[in-house]
Amino acid sequence: MSYDLLEQHIYENSIEIYDTLKALHPFYRYKLYQKIKENSRLSDNCDACEWALNVLKMLPRLKKSVVDTFELVSLSYAELRQHYGITGQKLSAKANKARINIRKALSISKDDDEVQQKFDADKASRYKSIKYNGFSVQDSINRKKKNNKARDWAISECLEASARLAGLTPSPYDSGYFISLTLPGKYHSMTFEQANDEINRRLNGIKRDAERADILWLGIYKIHGHKDETPHLHIIYFVNNDNKKDLDKLTKIFFKYFQKEEERWKKNYSINQKITYFDGVLGYLFKDHGEANVRTGFIGLRKDIKKVWNSLYTGDYGDSSLSYLSDDRMWIAKQLMSVKEETTYLNKQGLGSGLIL
Repeated sequence: MSYDLLEQHIYENSIEIYDTLKALHPFYRYKLYQKIKENSRLSDNCDACEWALNVLKMLPRLKKSVVDTFELVSLSYAELRQHYGITGQKLSAKANKARINIRKALSISKDDDEVQQKFDADKASRYKSIKYNGFSVQDSINRKKKNNKARDWAISECLEASARLAGLTPSPYDSGYFISLTLPGKYHSMTFEQANDEINRRLNGIKRDAERADILWLGIYKIHGHKDETPHLHIIYFVNNDNKKDLDKLTKIFFKYFQKEEERWKKNYSINQKITYFDGVLGYLFKDHGEANVRTGFIGLRKDIKKVWNSLYTGDYGDSSLSYLSDDRMWIAKQLMSVKEETTYLNKQGLGSGLIL
């Protein structure tokens, strides 16, 4: 059946809804029509008028926050640039999040989203075309992503070495623990913003409760999306294991904020387990480092730790962020910065042991 015929019936029944739908990119609009047809249990050769009536009935059930972004998600990269030139308003990040919400509503994966793929391709093409001193903007972005990943990898390696020396692992030869925490099912039907706010609230609650319980622990966390782009949380953590008291208390705090995960943990201990090969787990944690809507951070370290290490990476040793480092610790830091690859820093005897804690 022709979508033109379907939309003619929609127009005849409600010009207002017709105008609302026409603001939506055809790729999303046709996916919406198909989803409504499936949910209404209409056959492939159903009557166009009946299909249109179901569209009129079902559209108001779509979240208003999603409907209100129909025009935004449909703008091309060139159109957003033009909008910025006129208004000075940057909408690229907002548009990307709005596309996540419409993908969630229509059950479309990011890889199958033709609008997003075209937007990203056009953006990358422009960045490659703008060059300074022989390097494109895209080259600079790629280099920054690589350096940031190497920086965060180095912080993580030093954190693990520090945790061993501080007695936050089962033994000097063991590493820490790895836990995965997911939001309840209802958040998969919520907007990206709602789910992201909730995962942040729960992570902050864990850190706050652990501090109130006087638990000494260190961690590396990542927040990124499931296949449907609902965010979830991974944490590599190190904690005092004397009599297992702190470990047990911290585990209870994890499951206080993720109660369903406790039920899963009792059936499948791989949800929260000891790390036998730290670099392997770290590699898993960092596999999408720097990608859109992926956030990596550190628990129990200075709030400006990334700025500190960034100054070390760029060799800006006079930056105020490094003023707390003694000459000896600065020397250690410089040695660490001499290797900017994802490799084991533990072979450098003593390096990192006093830099983080």
